[in-house]
Amino acid sequence: MARPCGPPFRGGVSVHVTGPAGFTADLIEGFSGIDGVLLGVALLAVFIILILVYRSLLLSVAVLATSLFALCVALLGVWWLAKAGILMLSGQTQGILFILVIGAATDYSLLYVSRYREELRVSKDKWAASMQAIRKSAEPIAASGGTVIAGLLCLLFSDLKSNSSLGPVAAIGIVFAMLSALTLLPALLFVFDRNALAAAAKI
Repeated sequence: MARPCGPPFRGGVSVHVTGPAGFTADLIEGFSGIDGVLLGVALLAVFIILILVYRSLLLSVAVLATSLFALCVALLGVWWLAKAGILMLSGQTQGILFILVIGAATDYSLLYVSRYREELRVSKDKWAASMQAIRKSAEPIAASGGTVIAGLLCLLFSDLKSNSSLGPVAAIGIVFAMLSALTLLPALLFVFDRNALAAAAKI
């Protein structure tokens, strides 16, 4: 797409920039104001799905808080790396990171919650149930996250700068999604009263 470059000359002649430079500028402009909308829609969609799955505001808020925590930490890490000149961060990359981290963290959190509910059915000790749930969910979460990270890092070999910069940024997001699901979420669920959690999750 051609983009106007400066004011038109006298006589009605204007200059437009086209090619890769114009296309890149259009992408930056298109993604510059969409981050908030993307995040809001993603969070709303995830919250509705969680309510339908668990029929519990308590568990839904815990999982959503875990996803938001993972996203915040990932954004801070990526921002500092970009500030140091190690990574390149663009509006397009940031928008994709929002969706990817929210989705991955929610997915890993669902796996942990499922294991934790199973352990609570056979154990009265919440601490023992938490440790068992972490042990049983750590391997599949690590395997799932590891394959996604490996695939994302393959983008480093792309000739397109937008793709090659997306790889490590998204991989960092997946790492924090995994860590959040195996640390923050178990801590949140452990704090919850067992009776309230049992009633909410129908344990």
